[in-house]
Amino acid sequence: MPVLLTEAWGGCRVSDAAAEVLSLAQAGATTRGAEYVRLEHVLSALLQAANDPESHVGSALNAVGFEASSLATGWREEAPTSAGAELASPSAPDPCLRGVLRDLGAWSELTGQAYATTLHLLAACLESSAPETRGLIDAGLTADVVLSAGARYHPTTAPGTDTTDDRAFQARGTPGDPAGAMFSVPPPPTPPDLSTRTGGLRSPAVKRLLSGTLPSGARSNTPLGVLSIGRWAVCQALHYLATLGAALLLVTAAFEQGNCWLLLGVPLVVAQLNVLPMVPWLAAKAAAFWLAPAPVRWLILVSVVFELLTCRYEVWMKRVDLADPDFGLSQVRRQLRSDVKWLTGKLRGATDEG
Repeated sequence: MPVLLTEAWGGCRVSDAAAEVLSLAQAGATTRGAEYVRLEHVLSALLQAANDPESHVGSALNAVGFEASSLATGWREEAPTSAGAELASPSAPDPCLRGVLRDLGAWSELTGQAYATTLHLLAACLESSAPETRGLIDAGLTADVVLSAGARYHPTTAPGTDTTDDRAFQARGTPGDPAGAMFSVPPPPTPPDLSTRTGGLRSPAVKRLLSGTLPSGARSNTPLGVLSIGRWAVCQALHYLATLGAALLLVTAAFEQGNCWLLLGVPLVVAQLNVLPMVPWLAAKAAAFWLAPAPVRWLILVSVVFELLTCRYEVWMKRVDLADPDFGLSQVRRQLRSDVKWLTGKLRGATDEG
């Protein structure tokens, strides 16, 4: 059964065998009087586990021509402490090993598992490029080789008798079984679902309108992309609040002062940069600023600033999404006009049918 490591040890889920390897590494560090558990202690414990003929890591490496006994040849470890010496009690790994353990979750995701195994642990150690791994890498054992070994090795056991949880790749099953299926066909949607929403439970019209300004692919799914989307959302919300506040204040001032000219500023305030070209948009904002009373002008300025920031983030995200550095606001406007025309035609067709 997979176990969850503490935060000091990376906080990832690992198999029982991987947890046992880490326990052996901690015991080895204690025996050698080390202050911290280091990468060499984990590698030593991994090689010790690979020597077990029943271990998955040893069987997988043997299947591709790597014997644990030959890999351990020339392996240099710290000498154990002398008899009678006080043993240390390392409570946590050193910074190098802690970084390796934090990345275990990403290694397990590569093979489609919810927890890391001994093969994931060995691959992560080898990919760390620490000096302790040089001997193994020189022998030809790399992270790619380890994962390839796990992918190719599938022990032949009777159905229901393989209880190990230390496989780096999920069992493939036999042909005809759900575990061995490559594709799965979802049940067909009902007619009401087909007429109201897509398979993603979202209106195709809404999907098309959102895809014109927001990224629809996976290229923006990066730390910087997520940060930019968050900033865009904040700027968009503040822009809408400032625009709505300015419009409401203009309406209120027009009725209180009896000045109907102030109502002309409402459509000028709500004019959008992704609809109008830059020059008409600036002219509309300048006219609204000139018509508005002094307190409302500050809200109009805030609305303009956040609208510019919103459009900047939208253009940047679409450039990344489409891999087109020349993408600009003019293309956003054309796409929006096309989407509105398409939506109008759809609504007109639905009205005619009704």
